Amino acid sequence: PTLTDGCSAIFEAGFQPIPEIVLAPEAEWPEEDVIRLVDAVKDTCGGLDPVSIVFTNGEAAAEDEEATEDEDGEKEEEEPLTPNMTIPASISKRLSFVGSIRTNAGGGRMNTATTTLSACKFNGAFLRADCVPGYRLNPDLNIVGGFWSAAIGDLKSLKSKSF
Repeated sequence: PTLTDGCSAIFEAGFQPIPEIVLAPEAEWPEEDVIRLVDAVKDTCGGLDPVSIVFTNGEAAAEDEEATEDEDGEKEEEEPLTPNMTIPASISKRLSFVGSIRTNAGGGRMNTATTTLSACKFNGAFLRADCVPGYRLNPDLNIVGGFWSAAIGDLKSLKSKSF
C-alpha cells in the first residue's frame, strides 16, 4: 500500500488525515515552494486537501534539552524551534496550517514561539511533550496534566481567540 492508498482509506472511513511535514532546520521556504509543498501533499492525499498540515522542525528531536553555555558560563537563550516559513495568503484559506513547538517552557519561550507562528500566518500551534520541563526524565501524567492546564490557560490569556 502507498501513502495515497492510506489517505484514501482514511477518507473512506470518514476520517481526515493530518500529515506532518518535517522540515530541515535551517531551510528557507519561499512562497512558491510552500505552495508546491502543499500541492504535493494534496496530490499524495488522492487529490483532496487534508483538513490540516502540521509543520515540524526536524532539528528538535536531536537537540539536547539543556541550553548551552557561552564563554562566561552563562546559559544562552535558544530561539524557539518553530518552522521557518510563512504561509502564503493564496493558500491560507484552503486548510489549517499548524506549527509544531518543541521548545522547553519557561522564560517566555512558548509565548515567543506561538507569537512567531502567528506572525507567519499559521492557524495554530501543536505543543509537544518537549515543552514540558523534565518530561523525558519523569513522564508522570499528573505532573504533565497540571503543566498543560497551566500552560494552555496562560497561552489563552495572551493570544487572540483566533489563534
